[in-house]
Amino acid sequence: KMGDTGIISLAEAAAARPLLALEKLELNANSISDAGLAVLSTALAGGAMPRLEELNLALNMFSADGLQTLASAAAASGALSNLTWLGLAANRFGASGAATLAGALAQEATPQLQYLDLGTTALGYEGIDALAPAIISPGLSALRELHFDSNNIGDSGVQEFAALTGQPGALPSLEVLVFSANNLRATGLGALANATLRGGLPKLTRLFFSANRVGYSPSFAPAAGPLRLGGLRNLVFLSLTANKIDDARLAEIADVMADGALSHLTDLYLPSNLIGSEGLAALGRAAERGALPHLKTLSLKSNLIGDDGLVSFARSVSNGRCPSCALYRLHVL
Repeated sequence: KMGDTGIISLAEAAAARPLLALEKLELNANSISDAGLAVLSTALAGGAMPRLEELNLALNMFSADGLQTLASAAAASGALSNLTWLGLAANRFGASGAATLAGALAQEATPQLQYLDLGTTALGYEGIDALAPAIISPGLSALRELHFDSNNIGDSGVQEFAALTGQPGALPSLEVLVFSANNLRATGLGALANATLRGGLPKLTRLFFSANRVGYSPSFAPAAGPLRLGGLRNLVFLSLTANKIDDARLAEIADVMADGALSHLTDLYLPSNLIGSEGLAALGRAAERGALPHLKTLSLKSNLIGDDGLVSFARSVSNGRCPSCALYRLHVL
């Protein structure tokens, strides 16, 4: 661990003799605080690493104040204009830090940015609202992958994000979106689906929605809300791992699939749910009706499926009963 002492020494050395060929800087898990990040930011603004493309600052100890120095330096000097990859995960700068970052991104401080990791940064719903100026700006037009995992964003936060992506020019290149572990229900997933149905996130193909509550409600009552997945036709990968999905919820998912939702899906991950034989049989019947014609990988590990369910599903996708099925990887153990 470098700590502030190490990063300050590195920054001062680079300021005195710029690292003109450096393209990737890995500083994750180094106990860097606001003081260390401030010195690094000053060095970057002075041209210490002019060709930097990847910067990983995950798992450190800086707050919104530290992020302010980095964002200000980037916006004022263009020091990060070549950056394509930025990792800020596991630094709890919260919504106030997100607002600072959004200001710099909206000013196109990182116009080539393709990857942004904001996982475990204590964003909450307010963090999504704070990021609004960046989400709707040309500053993130090149972004292809965005991580929001473990931020307690909630359905209201996802609804806010979905509404923002409906604005012209919002995240036009985004392909991968991570919303895992955010206390989300069917309402949040439906908001994303509706946004894509209205033309938002036109390039989105991979959605990580693990460790949420898509299937959760007392006795799976209607209060959980119906699943609306019709807008997710471009997805090729969907993870609903650990979402408390039971047979009734999977049957509902299967029905909307049979009606054309998720028709381009090649990989579907449903491990660690509450799925039994009846749920898998419902998925098999949906396959017979034309659901998931391109599915190649189906993961059902750590569920409650018995022999009867597997036999029923196997019959549905074999022996000519599902001529369009392309499944060749089934994970159940």
